[in-house]
Amino acid sequence: MQPSAQPRAWLDVVASAKTTTEDKPEAMEEILILAKDKQRARIFLEEGILDSIMWIIDRYREKLGRNAAWDDWAHPTITPEETKAAKLAASCCLTLGKSHCAAIHTEGDLLLM
Repeated sequence: MQPSAQPRAWLDVVASAKTTTEDKPEAMEEILILAKDKQRARIFLEEGILDSIMWIIDRYREKLGRNAAWDDWAHPTITPEETKAAKLAASCCLTLGKSHCAAIHTEGDLLLM
């Protein structure tokens, strides 16, 4: 696989409904590594990775605040993989934000020169 295709491939893994909860933490770890690069972070953001990342975090928070009505869920308990994926998703949000900020500042500096 070409290096330029890696961000989109990992995004597909995270965004896919067929990805198991065991596979999401691995994908999030790879995204966390790739997101430290400004150009790759831009690809992730342009492709809409925040939707998938926020869904992981949202789902985790819903399970944390569940009540008796949540017992109807197929998997109402929080697995260690879900906890790990949610923590990695939060870290990815921070890393993507830092990379985006760095990219914007770099562009601004180049415009000023």
